[in-house]
Amino acid sequence: MAVQLADNFETPENRENEQEPPQKRIKITADNGRKVIQDMKNARLDKRSAPLRRTSSRGRLAPLISLPMDVLFEIFGHLLPLDVLHVARATKEFRRVLLHRSAITIWKAALANVPELPECPPEMSLPAWANLVFDLHCHNCGNSHAKNVVDFILRVRLCGPCSKLCLLSSKYFDEEETKDKLILKCVPFSKWNKGAVTSCLISDRDEFLKKLGNPNCNRQEFIDSRRAEVKSRIEHGKRCHSWLDEQTEAREKELDDIKLKRKNAIIDKLADLGYAEEIDYMSDLEDRVMCGVAESGVQLLSKHPSVRIAMPLTEQGWSNIKSKMVKYMEAVKAQMLQEDRLKLLETRKEKALDAWHTYCQKNVAVVLSRPIPSPVDILALQKVQDMVNLPSQEEVTCAMFLEVLNDEVPDLLETFRRTQESKLAEKHPCAYPKYWSPGCANLRKVHLAVCVFMCTADIVHLRARHDEDLVRCLGEDGRPPLFYPEFLFHPCNSICEKRWLGEDEAVKILDKNERLSVSHQFRGCRRQRRSSEKLVPHEKASRVVEKILEACRLDPRTTTVKNMDELDPRLICLKCTFGAKADGERRCSVWSWRNAVNHCLRVHWGAAISWQKISDEDAVAARALEKLEPARREVPAPEPMWRCTVCLDTPGDPGRMTRQRLVKHYQRLSTYDPRHRNPKDSLQHGRDFYRALECPPPQPLTVKMVPKAVP
Repeated sequence: MAVQLADNFETPENRENEQEPPQKRIKITADNGRKVIQDMKNARLDKRSAPLRRTSSRGRLAPLISLPMDVLFEIFGHLLPLDVLHVARATKEFRRVLLHRSAITIWKAALANVPELPECPPEMSLPAWANLVFDLHCHNCGNSHAKNVVDFILRVRLCGPCSKLCLLSSKYFDEEETKDKLILKCVPFSKWNKGAVTSCLISDRDEFLKKLGNPNCNRQEFIDSRRAEVKSRIEHGKRCHSWLDEQTEAREKELDDIKLKRKNAIIDKLADLGYAEEIDYMSDLEDRVMCGVAESGVQLLSKHPSVRIAMPLTEQGWSNIKSKMVKYMEAVKAQMLQEDRLKLLETRKEKALDAWHTYCQKNVAVVLSRPIPSPVDILALQKVQDMVNLPSQEEVTCAMFLEVLNDEVPDLLETFRRTQESKLAEKHPCAYPKYWSPGCANLRKVHLAVCVFMCTADIVHLRARHDEDLVRCLGEDGRPPLFYPEFLFHPCNSICEKRWLGEDEAVKILDKNERLSVSHQFRGCRRQRRSSEKLVPHEKASRVVEKILEACRLDPRTTTVKNMDELDPRLICLKCTFGAKADGERRCSVWSWRNAVNHCLRVHWGAAISWQKISDEDAVAARALEKLEPARREVPAPEPMWRCTVCLDTPGDPGRMTRQRLVKHYQRLSTYDPRHRNPKDSLQHGRDFYRALECPPPQPLTVKMVPKAVP
């Protein structure tokens, strides 16, 4: 019996065709009015902000699989191997088709599209070979950051973390053990990522050991076959790596050509905008930076983010980067103006230094008799700085600087000397002189013989170019004593090492100024503001001098270095004679007072030893023997050190020299520098050369004699 449904009975068909009922009108009252209006606004905003539904891209390749197989194979045969890999991984249908044996022609055609690609190894399938060569994913974890870490000998591509898990270094194998020796010869090893140590895959090792332990196989045949396989694999891997290097180099060259064309196109666009001068400046700056002779204050044009990308420049691309490049060129223009200003300031500083050199040559007698400011001190004078920093449009000459120096320097020299001596006097711990003692009215502490210093700038001493500038090591501290006025004129007071890598711009400017270089004396050093901070009291030497003064029966509170040099006593070291004094029978060494200090520091480590002053008659005899001692020893006699007056405070100042080297210096420079006279014309002391006051007077060689007993 058929059942008849009512017309209004709800069925799925009726439900689909049935229209939605009209929305019920809302009655707005005083109670719900505000709420209804807010709900309507929110509904309108939700409708406006609702995202648009986009047509899904999934399934677009589905119709492609329905094509005839010969057409499909013809299409895939024109792809590159990496494209075929991507298609095979797109859907299961494509994977089933492309990994079927019948699709081998597709893989062969795709691999043939890559020029000069080495052949696929016989033990690998074509898809596996394409995956090894062209895919970028790690074979262990699937990470995509394994682009440049493929090894064709191990036939694996691994990322950094997985290489530590999957590889085993050859250093863990002992060549003396049979099993390890077989592994090293029958398992492929390679220098992973061009490292220094060869490694193998742990899986290859385990597989080899498993097959080696199989009782059903011929062990020797298996080993021989594995050796041959490893040899063939290494040869094939080397060819693959060579091919990969060539491909990488060709790709890099291609990208460089694209970058160069883009750079040239941008340069042409900027030149049309009126930045030709700035472009020439950046081109020259880039050459100097590449040669290492300059630093870039702005980003180089080739390094600009909008220039260095490997993409041809189009009109649309230029419109996108035009504002950035214009802003960049304005920064370059500001850099050019700043460099021009710095060059002008350096030129003015050179004129100031020329004026200082002229002043020194005109006032040689005054300048050479006292410690003078260094060229950096002259540049730091307020009036000199004011003249250097004048506006660029104003002309500044050497004569203007010379006029300033004539007004400032005379008073500066005397003040400068007193300041330097006061600072050193404050450093030294001795409580002398006693100003209420007779004869101490004009005496300063630094004049005393017991006021001894030493220099701590060992790094500067090691950079000396000539033997005359080398510092001889004495005693455990290795630093010789400096007496007055040697410590005032010591070169380290006005010389420092160039820093180069410092961040202070003022220091960088001084390091680059060739006029402040002292490379002819000390390598890698320059002049600095005169300072005594590198000098420290030499307390051991001071104690030795006190003992010597005690032996000479002199008062350390009033005895100066000048007094000791004039007295020029001769002494016996009672430590070397085991306490025995001169008796007219014992032969012993006789020292000058400066040599006695050096002897105590070098041999007795600055100990407080006793000395005996020999008689004046024996001292005269000792001086006579000292004159004959160089000939007896067949060594040159000690001689004073000199400096070139013309080269004073110039970059070419050779430092202190012997008389022989001084003559050679004048002979060499007289050929092209008229300020250096020919040595054939008599060189004049003070005009052409002066004594190097940082050096002590030449000391005689120590002699041995039999001094008489002293009452």
